Amino acid sequence: MGEDDWFEQFREHLFGMRKAAYEFGQCNRPDDHERMLAEQRAIFAMIDALMFEYCPEKMTPGQIEIYERHQRAVPNADS
Repeated sequence: MGEDDWFEQFREHLFGMRKAAYEFGQCNRPDDHERMLAEQRAIFAMIDALMFEYCPEKMTPGQIEIYERHQRAVPNADS
């Protein structure tokens, strides 16, 4: 994933979280709250991935545990 892709995905998640938070505030719908939390988790996952790559020594044991817990196998693109 290129640097521009990271910025674009991060921006999209921020926008999605802001939109869900606004809609939750307006209507107090549980599904808007869940969307907001999902976007927040995606943002934190991106931050953790960047930290793990560029400054793992600054991550707390709790951050590393959460990062490891959320790793998933990626299908082989060559097959």
